[in-house]
Amino acid sequence: MNKLLKDAASIAAVTSALAFAVACDKSPAETQQEAVEEQREAVKDYEHTRAEANQEANAAQREANQEAVQAQNEANKEIAEARKDVAQEGAEANAKINDATREAQTDIAKARAEMREWTNEKLNDIDQEIDKARADAAKASAAEQQRFNTIMKDVTARREAVREEVAALDQRTAAEWDQFKARVEERIEALRDRVEAARDVL
Repeated sequence: MNKLLKDAASIAAVTSALAFAVACDKSPAETQQEAVEEQREAVKDYEHTRAEANQEANAAQREANQEAVQAQNEANKEIAEARKDVAQEGAEANAKINDATREAQTDIAKARAEMREWTNEKLNDIDQEIDKARADAAKASAAEQQRFNTIMKDVTARREAVREEVAALDQRTAAEWDQFKARVEERIEALRDRVEAARDVL
């Protein structure tokens, strides 16, 4: 831009020189020729300067474009790496979740098996007590047998309720487990108490 201003000033100087030459000894033709030559040189310098300025501007634009492309490539690389990291972290998190899920399923399966075994043992013990109570009832009076049979109807209903609870064991989730276990244990003890009550009337 500075060069363009200088060239414009040169052209103005040529015009001034032409006016000044009128007062000199040179002929108008010579003066005009010199002025034309100087003006040509000024225009040539101006065009040369403008071409250089355009070249510099184009070079600056190309450099800016290259920097922009490089910046975009680096940004794309960083985004790709970030996505890769997120995917890797997601895969690791899913693996941990799957491991924890399998471990929880193994634990609940083990707890169910232990609960089923414990309940069956308790029911077998109660069944033996019931058999003994029935044998004793066979020797009791009619009134005692009537009271015994009334209580035994309740014992049979309670035992069936426990059996149904155990049959639904596999349907219980981990969240329901503690409540379910406590309910089964409570019903087992209540059933045992009713069998004792039946034997007490004999």
